Amino acid sequence: NFAAPIAYGAWQIRPQLIRTNRTNQHWTFTVEQDGTVVGSGSAVFGITRDTWSDIEATPPTVPPAAEVELTPFPEFIGWARSYEKRIITGTWDTPSEDSTTTMWIRDAPARPLDFPALAGLSDTFAPRVFVRHANYMPTGTITMTTYFHATSAELAAHGDDYVLATARGARFGNGHFDQYGQLWGGPDHTLLLATTHQL
Repeated sequence: NFAAPIAYGAWQIRPQLIRTNRTNQHWTFTVEQDGTVVGSGSAVFGITRDTWSDIEATPPTVPPAAEVELTPFPEFIGWARSYEKRIITGTWDTPSEDSTTTMWIRDAPARPLDFPALAGLSDTFAPRVFVRHANYMPTGTITMTTYFHATSAELAAHGDDYVLATARGARFGNGHFDQYGQLWGGPDHTLLLATTHQL
């Protein structure tokens, strides 16, 4: 939860353990900068077990990353320089009735995928309102939640390959809009690595 802009410079995370159960652990935390709380959040950790599993969601059908041109970004969008993006649908060059963006993305320079990298990738979608209006508009994330579905072994097996990422909004109005995203990986990019939600 972003209570205020986080400036360049030092910051501290102050975690608090809420409860430890047999298979999961619950934490809350604040992010503080210059003596002021600028963010808060929660983290839930669970023990992984070998149980029945299935992936009900399906990845979008897309051309291979090598067949999609690199997408340039304006120089003033600083975070974009940290990623190599190949946007398939949902660029913001013309207004659209559909806010869906689907793209191939990875760190630049490429590095093996791990949980911090996956967290970063889950926040690389341009605001959905940019896609709808094909224009920069004042926006700021109020809250973001990312669910990691992948195991450490699955991320290690993914290596430094592209992640297939797709996101769309559901409702825009009253000064707010949401976003739901999926990140796909694995050898054939049919393994759901993470889902992410923002307001």
